[in-house]
Amino acid sequence: MANNVLLLLSALEFDSYKSFSSHETHQLELGTNITLIIGKNNSGKSSLIDVIESLFRKGHITDSRGVDRDKLRLVFKLDETHILEGFRDNQRNRALPYQYLSDFEYARQFLGKNMSMCWQNSLVPDINGENEIPLNEPWQEGLLHSWVNVTSRYGRDISDVAMLRISAERDIVPEIETDNEEISENGEGATNLVRKFINTESYDESVVEKVILKELNTIMQPDAFFSAIRIQQIGERTEKGYRWEIYLEEDGKRYAISKSGSGLKTIILILINLYLIPLTEKYRSLELCYAFEEIENNLHPALQRRVFDYLYDFAAEKNTKIFITSHSPVAINTFYRKDNAKLYHVTKTNGESSLTDITNGSERNQILDDLGVRASDLFQTNGIIWVEGPSDRIYILQWLKTFVPDFNYKEGLHFQFMYYGGRLLSHYEANEFEDRTDDLINVLTTNRNAVIVMDSDIRKPKGRINKTKMRVRNEFEKAGLYCWVTKGKEIENYLSAEAISNAFGTTLQQVERYELFPEYISKTCKNFENKKVDVARKISPYITYNNSVGILDLKDSVLKVYFEIKRWNPGEV
Repeated sequence: MANNVLLLLSALEFDSYKSFSSHETHQLELGTNITLIIGKNNSGKSSLIDVIESLFRKGHITDSRGVDRDKLRLVFKLDETHILEGFRDNQRNRALPYQYLSDFEYARQFLGKNMSMCWQNSLVPDINGENEIPLNEPWQEGLLHSWVNVTSRYGRDISDVAMLRISAERDIVPEIETDNEEISENGEGATNLVRKFINTESYDESVVEKVILKELNTIMQPDAFFSAIRIQQIGERTEKGYRWEIYLEEDGKRYAISKSGSGLKTIILILINLYLIPLTEKYRSLELCYAFEEIENNLHPALQRRVFDYLYDFAAEKNTKIFITSHSPVAINTFYRKDNAKLYHVTKTNGESSLTDITNGSERNQILDDLGVRASDLFQTNGIIWVEGPSDRIYILQWLKTFVPDFNYKEGLHFQFMYYGGRLLSHYEANEFEDRTDDLINVLTTNRNAVIVMDSDIRKPKGRINKTKMRVRNEFEKAGLYCWVTKGKEIENYLSAEAISNAFGTTLQQVERYELFPEYISKTCKNFENKKVDVARKISPYITYNNSVGILDLKDSVLKVYFEIKRWNPGEV
């Protein structure tokens, strides 16, 4: 294909299918690599996948699942190749001497706009929701033919796209050898296809023995590490042939896939869909997209996150689309902040399903309510770093990346910053349940995993922190949590003169341990107290290992924060 038509596909519209009513037009935006469809069981998630899948099924207008494709409308982003080739084809085939057939500049004005067309191309396409193509004069007949030709090119190209699907009910079992290379959405045929790749001359066995093995370990570690994937005959030959079984080797032992957990089978089925099926004769010339239903079943949350992250990276790398149905809060948290993912909520009321585009936090919370997830069931982040204000966050993030070169933990997933706002610290506590007071806000009810960073505000060598900070430090330490009290007066006293000088284009001496930072930087930056965040953003890019490593206890303190984040996220990175 000259163009990746999946990347040009912007949206799908349909009027009715199963529980989706005909009273409204349902629209699903398709402009991202990942589309996450969230909803309860029996809400209509699989029905929505049926409609999407029908786009990529060749054959009758009504497919085997009963989707009437004549009721579907597709929205494409108009690109130059399809527009200009459509006009050229019409000019060449019809030889109509009308001005617009040769005036490609007319066509170019529609580049990048959305075109809505019905599946059968029986209507003139709407562009950006309006019929912008003049058709009220007889001489414009050729223009109509050109635009119909443009839509037919999109229709023809999308017929070269196939969807691979894994259903919520799936398994990998021993199978009798056959020449058939098809795998059903429930996993039937998976063992046979692995056998063909390993044992048949026409296929490269390394795709299984190296590629799939490597990707499997990428997802499974540190929970498991497999040294080999094998295929073996089992039992006596039957009238139809030998039965075969897939085995995994771990720690020198060989385990049958059919006797393994459902979660492991799901991951292997995903990898077979991503890496084996595209190489088979039927699919190797097609553009592929994927639909995976409720893949979180029988996967613990940490493994769910790794699988979801893996699929996100795969879809972005391959420029393809993956549709995922789920009722897992882990999926919501994984994809909600991703730039190239779209979330939809499917609900059913009085037997009718509806589709909601999730665009803000309140709508995400409605999903959690719909799924019956309570705040106590879900830590939306694995740990919290409590800081006085947003400038502290900027410095700590930069120091983490500076002192831990391979720091890959993600803010919002593996950890999150929360602000206690200086003097408001006196209203917080970190006591365990039996010691809690009624008049203080307890940080442990927000998240049991916590670190707190406090400015010491000490002005002289023998100074002490105040009673509030001493109380909070003692409570954190009693709860086994890390409390970082700055060794200098405040967090800015850890900043190197080199970083500050490079940021402001001046030359400064190193700020002293107990020096007032606003006075120190006043000649370079006036009104510092009102510009703390802007100053932090300006200085942080110039913070390096060499200009920071010897300053007070900075490195040791940052590494303690890092080890806490690592403890909160066992096996994650």
